[in-house]
Amino acid sequence: MPFTSFAENEVLPDGSCPPVWFALDESRPSAFFAGIWRRWTSVRKVKEGETTNDLFAFLTTEANAIVAPIHPKAMPVILTTPEAVDRWLEADTAEALTLKPDSVAPVAPHEAFLSVAVGLISGAMVLAAASQSESSPAFALVSGQLLECSLKAFLSKRGLTEEELKKDFGHDLLKLWAEAVTKGLPFTTPPKWVETLDRLHDAPWAFGPNCRLEAKPEDEGEVFIPDTPGV
Repeated sequence: MPFTSFAENEVLPDGSCPPVWFALDESRPSAFFAGIWRRWTSVRKVKEGETTNDLFAFLTTEANAIVAPIHPKAMPVILTTPEAVDRWLEADTAEALTLKPDSVAPVAPHEAFLSVAVGLISGAMVLAAASQSESSPAFALVSGQLLECSLKAFLSKRGLTEEELKKDFGHDLLKLWAEAVTKGLPFTTPPKWVETLDRLHDAPWAFGPNCRLEAKPEDEGEVFIPDTPGV
């Protein structure tokens, strides 16, 4: 199972549980969890009856010295070399299960936000290449998530904790932008499109005809997403 970073929740004295991110190093190179899968036939939902599904999971092992202070119970088995991957996939079970987790290092919160933002950029590029009439709504929603991660990375780098960002700002893009201005963001007035993305990002929108996102009955108004991605 490929990954670049993973998180465990740290239990603080005040009862909060902010995530702490881990990666192989600051560049967050790709690695793999030791995954397992099998096909399983059972009744998972009564209304569906008996179905056959592919089930997936990954193995955990004793936490190493880096992960243990945050999550002492366990950590994923991590494969970092081609040899380890081949051994996991091809060796007998007894030999494969002798693999041990490789070292991981904590990722700073702002780097975690940026990592998510990079993934969202990749998704946005795929949407931008699709039919505009089909991709525009999704492109707008992804753009809102990308802006949120970017602003939170900016604020995290300047000292705000993940718990503060979650509790005080949530998904409010305009509030995040205003706070970023107080921390040195040079663009004091957000563009008009930020207001549009903010409405989309934090409200229960439903897709309507002609690529319109229409507010559900408990809300008022309507937001139209232009056909040109990125506007």
